[in-house]
Amino acid sequence: MEPLIVHYKNKVLRIPIEHLKEGFGLDEYKLTGKDGMSIYLFRNEGNTWSCTYGDLAPDLINAIIDALIPRFNSRVVKLFWYHGERQVVEVSHPAGSGGWVVNINYYYKAGITYNPNTKEFQWYYHNPSWLKDRHMLYFIELIKQGVVESPGWYEIEKAP
Repeated sequence: MEPLIVHYKNKVLRIPIEHLKEGFGLDEYKLTGKDGMSIYLFRNEGNTWSCTYGDLAPDLINAIIDALIPRFNSRVVKLFWYHGERQVVEVSHPAGSGGWVVNINYYYKAGITYNPNTKEFQWYYHNPSWLKDRHMLYFIELIKQGVVESPGWYEIEKAP
């Protein structure tokens, strides 16, 4: 498995990683320290990440989790901190739905639809959040660029 790329204190760390366990709603990963002997276990249980083994600084744990989330969740288009809370932004087109959903921290916040006749996108906000129109336009650009998957029956003009 490719090493995990972690941005921490103006450094880029390449940490060896191994997938240990996979179960219903549970994934566990082993990271190896730079000495090659220290191990650290990270667990994703129900979309909640934690360091379950190993002694690391809290800010390093957060940096590692910030690298793990987009690495193992392809729907994540943005990850950042806002008012001291990690914001995980996902955009996806669930099977059988009429459009894309925008989730923040795994909660449904907005939707995007596409009209193939007019070739126009529309969006709506479902729950209050920090989302603004400029964010929705950014997500639409990701859809046009093919970064966010779209069903095959949509003929969306790709952005250059």
